[in-house]
Amino acid sequence: MRGYGPLLVALGLWTTRAAAADEQQPGDWGGVSAEEETEPIKPPAEPEVEPRSFSDRPGHVMLQVGAGTLVGLLGVTVGYSVHDRLELGAGFGTNGLGSMGGPYVRVRPAVTTRGRNRTLHAFAIDLGLSVGKLSYQQNVGAGALGHTRTDEWPHYHSDLALFLQTEFSWEMVKLGGFSMRGGGGLSTLLNRGSIECDPSLADTAAAGCGNPPSFFPVLLFALGTAF
Repeated sequence: MRGYGPLLVALGLWTTRAAAADEQQPGDWGGVSAEEETEPIKPPAEPEVEPRSFSDRPGHVMLQVGAGTLVGLLGVTVGYSVHDRLELGAGFGTNGLGSMGGPYVRVRPAVTTRGRNRTLHAFAIDLGLSVGKLSYQQNVGAGALGHTRTDEWPHYHSDLALFLQTEFSWEMVKLGGFSMRGGGGLSTLLNRGSIECDPSLADTAAAGCGNPPSFFPVLLFALGTAF
């Protein structure tokens, strides 16, 4: 039996190592289990954009151009956001005939913060009252449709016309304060009784004075800063 001693010792060692290997888990060898191989890799979640408010920078100054706007053709508006969705302000400018302007209220029904730069976006509705001079004569397009020359139409004018401004716009304010606004709407003449009319001397059906115009289209674009 002495000659088989080393063989029996080697056989015992091999049996012990084999049993230990069977008890060891796949992960203990640094490998990947079948469950880990089939599990999909999830991308890292996008960080949420921290919301901002228009009242963070409540002051607002804008240079505005357009047609039929609160400030006429060119002017400046100054506002203050008493709430994220409410701005009170006033504007002053010229409509080509003289000074024009007045107060306004801006309501923002929809406000959102977008992008890594946390840019504010809003849909805004403005209601304002503006006072200025009015001079209106049939435009070239309407004259062409009526088969008459523009000088064959009466001239409506007033030194103190009062308008109700209804403007719809998209508004944007960057994190640093740069702002932009664009939109349109309708300007309604409130004091039609103050309008005077000079009839045309032309002998046409369109030459006589009728009811003065009541509605005028509005187009606007503005750049400014919030502070």
